[in-house]
Amino acid sequence: MNIDILTLVLVHSLVSVALGGLMLVFWSANRSLPGLRHWTVATLLLGASTLISTMRGFLPEVPAILVSNGIIVLSFGFFYNGVREFGGNPSRWRPAVVAVVLLVLCQAWFTVVRDDVSVRIVALSLTLCAGCMLTARELLRVAGPSMRATALTAAALFALTGLTLAARAASTLVEPPVPDHMGRYPAHAVHFLVSILSSILLVFCLLMMAVQRLNRDLVRRGRQLEEALNRSEDASRAKEQFLAMMSHELRTPLNAILGFSELQRNQIFGPLGHPRYLEYATDIHSSGTHLLGLINSILDISKASAGKLEVAVAPVDPLPIADEMLRVISHAALAKRITIAHDPEPAPRCMADPQALRQILLNLLSNAVKFTSPGGMISLRIVGLGRGHVGFIVADSGIGMDPAEIPRLLKPFEQSFNIYASSGQGTGLGLPIVDALVGLQGGRLRIDSAPGKGTTVTVELPVAA
Repeated sequence: MNIDILTLVLVHSLVSVALGGLMLVFWSANRSLPGLRHWTVATLLLGASTLISTMRGFLPEVPAILVSNGIIVLSFGFFYNGVREFGGNPSRWRPAVVAVVLLVLCQAWFTVVRDDVSVRIVALSLTLCAGCMLTARELLRVAGPSMRATALTAAALFALTGLTLAARAASTLVEPPVPDHMGRYPAHAVHFLVSILSSILLVFCLLMMAVQRLNRDLVRRGRQLEEALNRSEDASRAKEQFLAMMSHELRTPLNAILGFSELQRNQIFGPLGHPRYLEYATDIHSSGTHLLGLINSILDISKASAGKLEVAVAPVDPLPIADEMLRVISHAALAKRITIAHDPEPAPRCMADPQALRQILLNLLSNAVKFTSPGGMISLRIVGLGRGHVGFIVADSGIGMDPAEIPRLLKPFEQSFNIYASSGQGTGLGLPIVDALVGLQGGRLRIDSAPGKGTTVTVELPVAA
């Protein structure tokens, strides 16, 4: 068989380096995949080893022999431990390191002390044969149902390479080569041909195993996500049912409390007697009204979170709604001696849900009064902003807040931590509801604030055509 082994070794090295580059690209995109890093290093080392063997005519003889032989044995250690890691087993580097050290010592002895190319070829071939067979055995162990055919193919290729190595060792013992480090004999040429083809097929088998593992992981994660989504939907339905039930159960007695306290406060059926009774009736009505508002806010934010909060947008004149909400809030402002400034100039019509707009303005004005100290001032302006939007600007001279806290305060049940807020009855639902309602109407919410310098909230809604 007249084949130039030097050419085969060169082709083998170039193919191994190219395959190593392919593995490197695949590994860089899938770094978490077990075993892939070891296989990439093994392929690159195999290419480096054969390339050094090819260049031994240009490199110092002894270092080239020791380095190339040590690297090629180490590469099979990486193949072996990569398969173990891929199968979820711990690495076993001690046998691989011992094999590298013993082989290098053997090659050094039979190169420096006693120059015997036959012993070197036999020692290397048998060591690599053992590595191939051990790797094939590990591949048989990790051959799960989803990748059995691929793993069995890879194991057969490793076993075939091991058999050609054993044949190379046997042919060397039967007919020792001339002093030529390549050992140019038919069995050696067949070995290198098989190695080239096996390297190509092996890399693709390993890559196929990696792809199959990725697909299996994706399917498993998909099932987990589906299960999590189902649990989330079940929890959401349970929450909605609970809130609906609690809303009904709480509103029924609350309506009775509000109705009877209203009757007592207005003394419909005659004087209550002691003045304290009238004061208590007023307190009961106020607390009941606050609790009813809290229930409604929780229901609204729950609907918004579930995407079930609906608005009916239509052309609206915002000025009457603003005047109405200012009258509602004026009693709380008067109790704290807070001045309300309002510009009654005509404002452009906007696209909004009237009820949602009332709730937006009431929440913003309530917050302004709540977080403004006695003797302060709040204002409401409605202006055309251009760009097809109408702006509702609520400003106060209150305590303000840190701009870094604003994103947090737009989440449900979050409150600002300050000395004034602690005395209020805030629930942390006002701003999240405003943000949700503004978004549903195609608008935008902007908050400008600083500690001790008050807060300005701007609601932008589309102008009516």
